[in-house]
Formats: sequence, structure tokens, C-alpha cells
Amino acid sequence: MIAELKLGYNIQIETTDHYVVNFALYPNPTDFKTSEPFLA
Repeated sequence: MIAELKLGYNIQIETTDHYVVNFALYPNPTDFKTSEPFLA
């Protein structure tokens, strides 16, 4: 039996001067639908 791993979550982290100022965890595995709302 061969097991296949699939990404299930997407975490995005925003930093300023090496400090984490914002983060978000999304259930979709790609940045396609999450990058724009996160940066807004």
C-alpha cells in the first residue's frame, strides 16, 4: 500500500522588522484564494 500525503492547510504570516504582526490559517492548500484577502 502506498500512502499519499496532501497538504490540508495554508498558513500565512506577515512580519514587520522581524516581528510577527499578523497570521492566518486557511483550510485550502494553495495561495490562490488566500493571498489577496490576507494582504488587504
